[in-house]
Amino acid sequence: MTSLDLDSNQIAMLPEEVCSLTNLQKLGLADNILVALPDEMTQLLQLSVLRTDGNFLVNAPPEIVRQGTWCVLEFHLEVKWGRMSGTMDLSNFELLAFPPQLPLCDKPVRWNRGGIDRY
Repeated sequence: MTSLDLDSNQIAMLPEEVCSLTNLQKLGLADNILVALPDEMTQLLQLSVLRTDGNFLVNAPPEIVRQGTWCVLEFHLEVKWGRMSGTMDLSNFELLAFPPQLPLCDKPVRWNRGGIDRY
C-alpha cells in the first residue's frame, strides 16, 4: 500500500500497524482528534505527504512545512516529547517566529481506549 486516507474520522490514536506500512508514501490524517503522532512513524521512510491539519496537534509553521514531510514529522515528535517531559527543544528548525499554539500544548489528561491512553 502506498497511500492511506484516514481523513475525517474520529481517530484519537494512530494504530501502530499503520507504521509498519513501509511502502506508504501518502498518509491522510486530517480532521481527526489526534493529539500526538507515534514515534514509530519514523519507520515510514517512503512517506512524502503527511496531512495532519484539523487535529489537536500543534500545526507546523509554514517555514517547517516548506522543509518537507520529514521536518514536519520531526516537529510533531519534538512537540510531543516536550509535552511529556516539560522541556521542548525547537532549535535547528529555522523558525521565523514563536509558534503561537505552543503555550496551549500542555500534556493532555490520559484518556482511556476510547481516546488516548498513551502516546
